[in-house]
Amino acid sequence: MAEGIQITLGEVSGIANTIRNLNSSMTACLDEIHSLMRASTDYYDSDDGQTIRTNFDTTSAHFEEYRSVIESYAKFLDDTVS
Repeated sequence: MAEGIQITLGEVSGIANTIRNLNSSMTACLDEIHSLMRASTDYYDSDDGQTIRTNFDTTSAHFEEYRSVIESYAKFLDDTVS
């Protein structure tokens, strides 16, 4: 008898949906953080505050890349099931 990991197509599809849900949650959290960072000028308006916001804005470009990669993986899982 062969031993190994056994998984059904339904489980693969479910994992793809879970990945999408987690990706959406992560994106929402990062968007909220980004919004809070932009709003921080109301109480932290200084050169250092601007540096932090600029660095975050620069880094946030990677967030979309990560979101896209994760979505691509979920799509790969869905395509594998199809």
